Amino acid sequence: MTTVNADPSPHDIELQEARVAAAARESGRPWSEGWEPDVRQVEDDQSYWLLTMVDLMTLLLTLFVLLAAYAYQQKAENPIAPGSGAQVDHPANTDRPAASDSSGQMDPPNAVTGGNRPYPDARTASGTALIGDRTDRMLGESNEDAARATGEDMGGSNDGDRAQRLAGRFADMGESVEVSTIADRVQLRVKDNILFPTGEASLSGAGESLLGGLARRLVGSDYRITVEGHTDNRPIDTWRYPSNWELSAARAAAVVRQLIDAGIRPQRLHAVGLADTQPIASNDSAAGRAENRRVDLVLELPASKENAP
Repeated sequence: MTTVNADPSPHDIELQEARVAAAARESGRPWSEGWEPDVRQVEDDQSYWLLTMVDLMTLLLTLFVLLAAYAYQQKAENPIAPGSGAQVDHPANTDRPAASDSSGQMDPPNAVTGGNRPYPDARTASGTALIGDRTDRMLGESNEDAARATGEDMGGSNDGDRAQRLAGRFADMGESVEVSTIADRVQLRVKDNILFPTGEASLSGAGESLLGGLARRLVGSDYRITVEGHTDNRPIDTWRYPSNWELSAARAAAVVRQLIDAGIRPQRLHAVGLADTQPIASNDSAAGRAENRRVDLVLELPASKENAP
């Protein structure tokens, strides 16, 4: 605050004149003896810091008042914050009916979620589950129908006849797939140069297309499918495939993954890497080594009713 003396005493006037003279000397302005300052208009320089302090305290007080008013308003509008985990009681006789699926089972009506929207998650989960159940039922019925059709087509005869009928499904695959039957098994043999680049286990475009055609003929049946990877006897030593064991296993796994993506159930599939342990030709020639580099799909037919114990 500013302090002004209404009636300065002679001592105050002399003190003020001395201050003015000192200020004039410091500023280089001459001091006139005839000039007398009006001491009633001179502020006390010792009180300047009080003005700054008062302004600062006033601003802080105003800020605290505004914050308190805002917090009170928010509390009045939202007594329970969304997502706070507090339970919201709803009347027993609500106008919102519980969702039901096609089987007539009712969804639990006591699902509680945070916020101002009752039961949104319950309805969404119910709808998703309902769609998923219907889709599973449709897929299951389709697979069962296909399996029944396959069983009727191959039933009522010995294992050799059933294997021959199954092998006939792949007769139109051409020279890319070599089909053979052994008792109750059907073997599909594919050369590695059709499926993979040299020394790699990533399927080529032609390989993916070929496996897609095989998968369309394999879907809908229950027989087991064993995918065997074979190599020649030339050693391989790369950072990814230290030996032919890793290479053959990786190729078998790549074929299995492609068949799964094409719609075959994983429970029917098995991947085996056999390296160069089962050659079908001599590894002394390039042609023989090319024959040994292959992928075999062995289809094991289920036991027929006639042969069942």
